[in-house]
Amino acid sequence: MDKGATGRLILAVSAIWIMGVAGTAAANGSDSQAMGAWMAGLGVRDVSAGGNAGCDPEKTVVEAGAPAEAGHKRLMDVVAACSEVINRRRPPDAVALALRIRALAYFRLGEPDRSVADESAALASDMARDPKQASQILQARALAYVSLGDNAHAVADYTAALQPGGALDHVDQARILQNRGVAYRRLGKTDEAMADFKAAMRLNPQGGQNVEILLELAIVDDSRHQTDAAIAEYSAVLTARPSEIRAWLGRAYAERDKGDRAAAVADARKAVALDASSAPAHRLLAELMIASGHAKAAAAESEQAVRADPSNAAALKFRADAALASGDRDAAIAGYDQAIALNPKLVSAFNNRGVAHLGKGDFQHAVADFTAVIGLDASQAPAWTNRGIARLALGDRAEAQADFDQSLQLDPKNAEALRQRAFLEEGRDQYAAAADDYGRAVAIDPGNEGAQRGKGFAELALHHYDAAVAALSAAIALNPKDAPAYHFRAMAYAGRNDNRLALADYATWRRLDPDAPPETGAPAKATWQRGSDARR
Repeated sequence: MDKGATGRLILAVSAIWIMGVAGTAAANGSDSQAMGAWMAGLGVRDVSAGGNAGCDPEKTVVEAGAPAEAGHKRLMDVVAACSEVINRRRPPDAVALALRIRALAYFRLGEPDRSVADESAALASDMARDPKQASQILQARALAYVSLGDNAHAVADYTAALQPGGALDHVDQARILQNRGVAYRRLGKTDEAMADFKAAMRLNPQGGQNVEILLELAIVDDSRHQTDAAIAEYSAVLTARPSEIRAWLGRAYAERDKGDRAAAVADARKAVALDASSAPAHRLLAELMIASGHAKAAAAESEQAVRADPSNAAALKFRADAALASGDRDAAIAGYDQAIALNPKLVSAFNNRGVAHLGKGDFQHAVADFTAVIGLDASQAPAWTNRGIARLALGDRAEAQADFDQSLQLDPKNAEALRQRAFLEEGRDQYAAAADDYGRAVAIDPGNEGAQRGKGFAELALHHYDAAVAALSAAIALNPKDAPAYHFRAMAYAGRNDNRLALADYATWRRLDPDAPPETGAPAKATWQRGSDARR
């Protein structure tokens, strides 16, 4: 759900049916009789015709609760027995079925590449002359392709599996459409995925898989930023299946993206209640707690996420985020180091480590981290801004200017980049340009105290006293202890001959900043340079 960013969580998808209802049960290891029904459906009832009864489709099913070692041995026995039948190359029907059984055993053993090879050989056999069987083989091979991450070939096989037409009833067609939709979604082809899911529901409106399809529709709508539609679909799933943790978590992410943080927290907590070891749910709660300013709660949730999934870079990153939010920059940097070691392409970890280095005043390391972010994703406008800030602190003004310009090219409404660029312009006595950039920053973010103060000073330097008073008054309203703002407003008041107000502001400035040297009249350039850090 790294939209954003974040980074977004990729939800587990629906179970993919291999060979009809019977095949699904067998593939999930839940019903050995179903595999026998599948075998009978192929029209070849006796694999032992090849002289080896060990190539038995029922033995490819490992009963629930069986030790993993025992299940692995049984599957290896099936592979060996089927290989004997295949190597004798007779009778043809037995060989073709043995290929199918061995393909399923390989799939169960976690070797989908070998499963693809056997299904391909079966597809070239006489068995595939029957349209129904050809469709089943294609579906099984598509599933193996999915396991290999080859969703393009999976789509091609699912499409070919639909071709027999009359050999498939509407339930079969709906199932294939659903599975093809999943493959399309994984390819990022959301329009095609949506079309397949909706077609599947039209073909089988009462189908038991429609809750899964609704879940898929929600995932697609969420990925397309159709947040309201996604929330409605996740809610429909939860009405039908209240224990569906994927829907609770998916809806929580959608609510977060919509800005409904309270609802997102409630749904994420429901997901945790259903599965206390759910690392994604703890990660989301950690993210939400950080965004809410609850650093202690964020630390607890991120610790749970790491405990549930210690090798997950995102969990480590959120734990570091919680440390950063609590002000422990050293712990944060160590945490980001761990996350980056696990995932050297985790953009947010580089970015946040750069922020931690920036906060420590370690500008060289900050520049390195923000440069890494830009190298991984040059569209990240905040990284250009932050690198510019670090470069400016190092005295690299030309490079800083270039970074701010690039940030604004990517995001013209980046108030911080505008403010920082204005500060550079102000340092070059380009007060008109500075006033313009500060003004744009203020229009975007009226609550930016630094931009309001900066605009006030630039307008003061241009002798625009009314504009200066307005901007400096806004800065003071945001921070009544902003000593430089009172100082500059005193001069703006003096510039328009409001001496009583000028004296009052001057007195406030002296009270807030008693160490400031006494001064009368317009400020010398050295004075505003001395106050530059406060103004930034």
